[in-house]
Amino acid sequence: MKDDLIVIPSFLKEITTDVQEQTASELARDNTVVQYILPSRAPAQLSWHFFKSLLPMWQVTKTGVLRYHSGVLFGYRNTRFLKQITLLLDHALIHLVLLLSNNKKIHKKILWIFHPYDFDFVDYFSSLFDVTLYDCTDYHALSSSVKHSEVKLIKAADIVVVNSKVLFSLHSKQRSDIRLVPQGFRLDSFVRYSEKRKRAKPKTKRLNIGYVGGINFRLDYHLLTKLIERNPQWEFTLWGPVADYRSNQRKNIDALLKLTNVTHGSTSNKDEIPATIDAFGVSIIPYNSNLLFNKYSYPMKLFEYFYMGKPVITTPIKELNQFPNFVKVGTTVREWERHISQLLMQPWPKKYARRQRQLALQNSWRNKIIAISDIVSDHPLYKR
Repeated sequence: MKDDLIVIPSFLKEITTDVQEQTASELARDNTVVQYILPSRAPAQLSWHFFKSLLPMWQVTKTGVLRYHSGVLFGYRNTRFLKQITLLLDHALIHLVLLLSNNKKIHKKILWIFHPYDFDFVDYFSSLFDVTLYDCTDYHALSSSVKHSEVKLIKAADIVVVNSKVLFSLHSKQRSDIRLVPQGFRLDSFVRYSEKRKRAKPKTKRLNIGYVGGINFRLDYHLLTKLIERNPQWEFTLWGPVADYRSNQRKNIDALLKLTNVTHGSTSNKDEIPATIDAFGVSIIPYNSNLLFNKYSYPMKLFEYFYMGKPVITTPIKELNQFPNFVKVGTTVREWERHISQLLMQPWPKKYARRQRQLALQNSWRNKIIAISDIVSDHPLYKR
């Protein structure tokens, strides 16, 4: 894939996810990439942000991605008719701006979908693209409506790729030509950090048990809070934004972050994550595995931990069963305590750290995009 026009719609959120950001940035090296973002609602209060949200807006990111925010006046989706009008107006505007501003000859037009919520874009406009691709990175069948949309999306897309063996097993029942590709994680910042840092670290840091990621609905607060309360001799670092403000979760979050042996930090600078992980003696993924979204997930943070050569403890996540040497699984507080104690008692084998680094490199964003590019380039619709 080179000199293609790639459109990545997002009807789910006003902001794009890290998966979309990284994919768009990587694709923009050789292609023209447009991220299409449709807001679900206007700001609640009358302000400059409210009036600014009424009209469409274009941005260009540092990586050269064109980001189009649909205006709220066109973005309300109370009726199917309004949604149709929105899509028609936005599609026309996107192509008009591209024709006026883009000097490169477009080779092929590719519609790159991440979520079943975006099926309407496929439904209305797939005929205007040469290839429609569904890049499935999560388990989405959390409601009957979303499950139904995903079934239609898998059937309608020209190409379907998944990033885990679990998703491959689930979706291959519906379609036989689904392809498995690398998971993808933000490698560049880890490489930069590794080039700067020195391996020697104070021994006291080995008692630091750490997590990077959102402090949100995905965490098992009962397990995590009880584990930390029972072990004041260990320091815990939780590094990430508090991203869930629902009242029932907020109470759990506040209680967790107030514990005396918990350090909470967050930053919008992704380059700070490698140094944070480097201070961990043990890295953790304390997800609530009762949620199918978690149980069938493939956390990107796994390869961030792997790149830094850290042992991992997790709650049951099916995809992580393939790494028994590097990932310990615990369902109870006692099991977690046993795993942590054993891992802190002895140095992590260098041969394990080397193999973890290899696995992380294999699952970089670049390698994922190369794999998908090869699949797309070999497709009959792309060749013609």
